[in-house]
Amino acid sequence: MDEAQKPYKAYVAHAVLALAVFLAFALKNVSLDSGYQAGSGRSAASGPAALININTATAAELTELPGIGEKLAERIVEYRKQNGAFGSIDDLKKVRGIGSAKLEAVRPLVRVDIKGKGEMERNAGTPVR
Repeated sequence: MDEAQKPYKAYVAHAVLALAVFLAFALKNVSLDSGYQAGSGRSAASGPAALININTATAAELTELPGIGEKLAERIVEYRKQNGAFGSIDDLKKVRGIGSAKLEAVRPLVRVDIKGKGEMERNAGTPVR
């Protein structure tokens, strides 16, 4: 290899490394064929659009929602036990620790069904579970 080709070889090596780093970050949130959506914590079967029924969800299921940790999930379940089913998604604001911002963050991800009355509130066109 002569001296004129050395800078070109170094340039190619850096370009390949930069491309590998770019692809690693770009593929981080791409849906994989295995059915798991990277970064979402949910499988493609349930999908990120599957709604959680706040009247039947367990504390563990509620922790899948953004900003809902174990303690807040337990407060939601406890509120439901003491006060009965939520009549609307907006009723979540009655739970200590849920304000307007948190409510708006979870609104597209939840639904409300009331036993015996059918589906009361749901985001239109979104699969339910």
